[in-house]
This record gives sequence, C-alpha cells and structure tokens, in this order.
Amino acid sequence: MKKLITICLVLVCVLSTVSTVLADDLYPPTWRGLPGTVTAEWDSWTGFGYMMYPDSWNSNPGLPYPPDSYAYNGTTLLPEYNGRTNVIELTGDRQIDFWLPNFDNENPYKDVWIQVTYYAVSGDQYSSVDAYAYMAEVTEPVLITEYSYEGGWYTDVWNLQIRPNPEWELIYVNFTAGVGGTEPLYPAYLDQVVIDTICVPEPATICLLGLGAVSLIRRKK
Repeated sequence: MKKLITICLVLVCVLSTVSTVLADDLYPPTWRGLPGTVTAEWDSWTGFGYMMYPDSWNSNPGLPYPPDSYAYNGTTLLPEYNGRTNVIELTGDRQIDFWLPNFDNENPYKDVWIQVTYYAVSGDQYSSVDAYAYMAEVTEPVLITEYSYEGGWYTDVWNLQIRPNPEWELIYVNFTAGVGGTEPLYPAYLDQVVIDTICVPEPATICLLGLGAVSLIRRKK
C-alpha cells in the first residue's frame, strides 16, 4: 500500500508539469505525458480526405508511425462555418475515423480520452464515439463532461477502455440525438478532435483510475 501511495504522489508531481496548449483542449486527462501515452490533435484537417495527419502530436516514448485520420465520401471541408475556420460537415455515420498506433500489446488495457468540438444544430445533438481494435473488447464510452461556448459550439469529453491493449485502434466520431443515443442526427459540423491514449500497466492501474476523477455532465440548455 505504501508503495502504491508513493507511485500516486510521484504521478501527481509529474502531472503538475504537463501544460495545455491546444485550442479547445479544455479537459486533458491527468495522465497526459506519462510513459505509454500519446496525444494527437486535429484542427486544420490538412490534406483533407486520405491520410489527414494531426496538427500536433507527441508520445512518450516515440512511435514509429504518427497517428492519422480519414474522411469518407459525404464529408465536406468548409473554409469557414459560424465563426470558425476549417470545419468538417458530415451528413451521416462513420464518415470520419482516427487511427492510433500502440507501443506494445502486453499491458492489461488502453485508456482513451477523446475531446470533440462541434456545432450543435439542435439542443438534442451530441457527439458520440466508438472504437475498433482487432481481437480486443471496447467498453461502453462514457461522457465525462461537456463545455458550451457562445454561438452554439460545444466540446464533449469521452472516455473508453480497450482490453487487452491492442497494437492499434480506430476511433469513430458520430453524432446522435441525446446523450448515448442510437438515433443519428445530421448534418453535423466538426471543428476539432483531441485524442489521448495510455497503455496502462499494473500496479499503476488503480492509481490512474483514482487520478482520473469523473466530472459531472453539463447539460445543454
């Protein structure tokens, strides 16, 4: 127990040095920057379509391949929409995904933290996320919190786990009517996605779960 407490104290000291520099990166995970983590941010959608590499990404340690994303048919990159630049218009499900590589596949699970910034076309529209990894189980995504900006823009923060830790995973971003809803609600306007992942070993698992305290969901009004 003393050893676990020591680990947690060390982690808190490390976490205090991690800074937030991304545009709508409002709720970064407490473990960002620790060993086994990756952070990637898509905002300008450079190279729209095939192989859209993130605007910025970092990992600890380094990865042999960078994360990337892909936009399918039915998506349009708008130079400007409702006060923001480089916004993706989506007209249906599974039109954009994000690929993230891993360090190894020996750890018990991978924790994934996703921040989605979008324009809500109605008060009932929320983002939704899902993931796929070969020979691995994905837990039910949980909406951690939500932040509202002026002008109808929102950032939803999602968390899910993948067990066991896969070699890579695909993250899907969709939009539905209501939190955790199954009814699609489109069109949707996506401005930014920030994804953090960590390959969680033991015994730090318990400590990281404690540090990643869940916030209350902020309802749209």
